[in-house]
Amino acid sequence: MRQSFVIYTFLFLLTAVFGCSDKGSDNPTPVLGPAGKLYVLNQADATIYVYDTKTMTKIKTVDSHIAKPHYISFTPDGQFYYIMTVDLSGKIAKFDAATDEFISDFDLTSAAQAVFSNQRSVIPAGMCITTDGQYGYMCDYTAGTERGHVYKVNLATMAVEKKIQSGAQTHEILSTTDGKVIVACNLRSDDITLIYTDEDSVTFVPIDPDQQSDPANPRYGPYCVAVDHHLQKAYISCLYAHQVRILDIYSRQIIDSIDIPVTPGISTSGPAMIHHSHNGNYLFLTTKWGNTVVIVDLIQRQVAAEIPIGAGHPFGVAMSDDDKRIYVAASGQPPKHGYMYEIDVATLKVIDSIEVGLDSWGIGWRAD
Repeated sequence: MRQSFVIYTFLFLLTAVFGCSDKGSDNPTPVLGPAGKLYVLNQADATIYVYDTKTMTKIKTVDSHIAKPHYISFTPDGQFYYIMTVDLSGKIAKFDAATDEFISDFDLTSAAQAVFSNQRSVIPAGMCITTDGQYGYMCDYTAGTERGHVYKVNLATMAVEKKIQSGAQTHEILSTTDGKVIVACNLRSDDITLIYTDEDSVTFVPIDPDQQSDPANPRYGPYCVAVDHHLQKAYISCLYAHQVRILDIYSRQIIDSIDIPVTPGISTSGPAMIHHSHNGNYLFLTTKWGNTVVIVDLIQRQVAAEIPIGAGHPFGVAMSDDDKRIYVAASGQPPKHGYMYEIDVATLKVIDSIEVGLDSWGIGWRAD
């Protein structure tokens, strides 16, 4: 019975989604969503599009001041945000969150080289900010089989204070609510870095305890992480293995896995970015080259629905604070524009699609 229900739900969603074309912002009766702002990061034209979520209209276009803006991180007090890059320049941009005015940029490679000898260049793809807003832990997404580091940066002085051993090609980094443990995903070394912030000590957890990792040929590709702050679990999207693996943070053990649908013949169509609902019941995942958004029911530990996306490759995913809306950035194929999709969580329908900038990967939500 459950299988029939899931199939019926999927077919219903398929019909609903294809009935919503990529019409851009010409929706004559936009559905009013939660109050907030969305930030869409466009890598190819180095811009940030800022949207009002009440009307899904663009408020402004902001120059990112760095190449290939990829990831956005807000300070806990909501006063500032930082834009990270996947460019070899290694620069990070700081903005005033109230006005979206550019404040300064910061070269992580140069700052690290000023402190550490034989420092290689750094690609700071992601950052986790401490609960007091004093420090940013920045990961290194530099390609290759060599293990990299996480850099602890004083955000007041923008000086690198510590260099913490991590895995190979670390893509995303998040912390628990209390800020005591930081979780980082290492794409090529098939493991997770746990940083304990009281002393910045480190533990590595293999994504598969029964499989020895080979950075030259990773089998799982832990890529992104979502943290369940209540149960203290981390959900790790595995790009190559087409799975989500569940990590118990405090026992430091992988306790379960969930298979994710993939597009036949596309090796990297597995789960990419991942977001955990505030109520703790669902995961929302993008499949990058798979062109779908997948909803995982965490109570049943199974896929509840898969929503096809009409244009581009869905990557960045953000959620409103009230769990009512999911927003997805789809990169597009330059010189064509990408799209941002708005999904209603109650009905699991795509209710709007808006043309955005070029090569749009990152997206962030900020409440009013």
